[in-house]
Amino acid sequence: MNISESMIRYYLRNITMGWFDPLDEPPEHVTGYYECVQEMKLHALSHDDLEALKLGFEWLLANPEIDCTKFSGGRYPYEPEEVREIIHYAWKTIWPDAAPITAESTKDTKLVSTTLDEWWESREHKPGQKKVDAKELFNNKLRGNLLG
Repeated sequence: MNISESMIRYYLRNITMGWFDPLDEPPEHVTGYYECVQEMKLHALSHDDLEALKLGFEWLLANPEIDCTKFSGGRYPYEPEEVREIIHYAWKTIWPDAAPITAESTKDTKLVSTTLDEWWESREHKPGQKKVDAKELFNNKLRGNLLG
């Protein structure tokens, strides 16, 4: 499956840029990004991109030679290993029961250079069109109605 680099960058910015709205320095430990990861998850769900984001993260994690800083958003000068650690933390947090990542499990995934609009158009999604109401999903989760 082709996965848009722009889509990965778009959601990862929930963490790499969202954290810095009120703060100047990253958290002391990657777990400090927990709320940003949850926001990213809800954001991706609202655009029906969560499965594609998972595949993109897995591909990046299976290919350690890839410099992940191009996905960091640019507000803070992350080191490549810091971005990879954030991606790994987000992946483990959102999909705790996922099978281990291997080269074999990512062999059918390819990152492609497309704009976010092209990505959504290729999937018949229009910006602003929500396939899942993220707020409703979040409220259901708070009430204990786990939907995914």
